[in-house]
Amino acid sequence: MALTEPRAVSRDRGSVLVITLVLVVVMASIALALARYAATGLRTSDVTDDRTAGTAVTTAGIYWVLDEFARKRLGECTDSNPDPDIDYSVPNAPPSAVVPSGATVTLSCSDLGPVGGHPAYRIVADTTMSTGYTTTVTVDVQVPNDLYIVQVANWIET
Repeated sequence: MALTEPRAVSRDRGSVLVITLVLVVVMASIALALARYAATGLRTSDVTDDRTAGTAVTTAGIYWVLDEFARKRLGECTDSNPDPDIDYSVPNAPPSAVVPSGATVTLSCSDLGPVGGHPAYRIVADTTMSTGYTTTVTVDVQVPNDLYIVQVANWIET
């Protein structure tokens, strides 16, 4: 008796085409999901970049004021220095070297009165980035009479 190869059953004919089409649909679905995931990640990174840059610029403005207080270049929130030629008050904005182009930082300062025998101030920095993102940092500081010392009592970012 001779062995013969089995013949293809008629119901199996064309099954390769169906399997190929199913695989193509599955692969296309996976590719579409990955593309949407990547697009969402790119959109999220833009928002995160704006927030990070805004916070960094605002923090730079605050640190600049703290450094000026520590170096005793700023006397108080308002100019109460008897010498009319020197302005010791906190300016409305840090110098342009501190703030990158495309960002605006507005500084304000209010006197909290003496705390523990030292002058205390509340410094508020509002930043608006060129993209429209805004952030605010509020810092309460004490400025002892010692040179190069500023004590940060409270730091709030919003």
